[in-house]
Amino acid sequence: MPLPDSLPWMDSVDAKMARANEHREALYAESGVWFEGTKRNFILKTNGREAWLVHYVEDSFPPIRLGVLLGECVFNMRSAMDNLVCGLVRTKDGYNAKCAHTQFPICATEETWKKNWKKDLNGVEPAAQRMIRDLQPCFRMPSSTEDDPLSVLNVLCNSDKHRAITLTLAYSHDLTVRVHGKDAKVHEVRSLKPLYTGDVHTIPLDIDPATIQPSARVETRGTEVLIIREIGPWGDRPVWAVLGQLYEYVRDQVIIPFKPFFAPPLGVSKSDQER
Repeated sequence: MPLPDSLPWMDSVDAKMARANEHREALYAESGVWFEGTKRNFILKTNGREAWLVHYVEDSFPPIRLGVLLGECVFNMRSAMDNLVCGLVRTKDGYNAKCAHTQFPICATEETWKKNWKKDLNGVEPAAQRMIRDLQPCFRMPSSTEDDPLSVLNVLCNSDKHRAITLTLAYSHDLTVRVHGKDAKVHEVRSLKPLYTGDVHTIPLDIDPATIQPSARVETRGTEVLIIREIGPWGDRPVWAVLGQLYEYVRDQVIIPFKPFFAPPLGVSKSDQER
């Protein structure tokens, strides 16, 4: 059954974008459940002269399923773009078009574009070909093609196809530790950088050691985020923020601008166009 309100030949594009969004929302929801079950430890230490806090997380590595959800999200977005090209071909030739070897190119260099665009976009009308050209990172962001959203999408998709995308947990920069000392004061310490799980962290405390002996109450608050372990243009941004940006870019800058090519001519029904 075609999706409601989908234009001819756009059904699979819309379905895969919808599926990508489902995976993105599932990743956010399931990571929240995992965070709730993760035990974070904050232990006060002193040698009589100095005081510090030792922080570590038990079972610190996210379940592989969260990485799979990330991979499925980027795969569906990338696949939707390839389906878009096939749809553009079929608006002209109908089901007779096999779309063999066609795809939505993502080119970091002008040389790659010149070498492949005719094969990738074979059967696509010239106006649409020009629009796809203008979306290429090598023409849109020639000085920093790796930062282009399509380049980021391509890297994540290829990484997932060839190896698991590894996620890690980090406290964001707003981690705050409050130590209730024996001096009846609350000493507050803020972390200036994310604290990655899988490591043991030592946080110095500017507190008289005598005020925390033999023990003191420790309170913490902060925002827990999943980030992509591999180094890339996404930096330390939460993975759902990265996926959200990619989803909106593909939807608003790639999919929607091409929809006029799929609208049936005036007086021609959708069923007539699909024959």
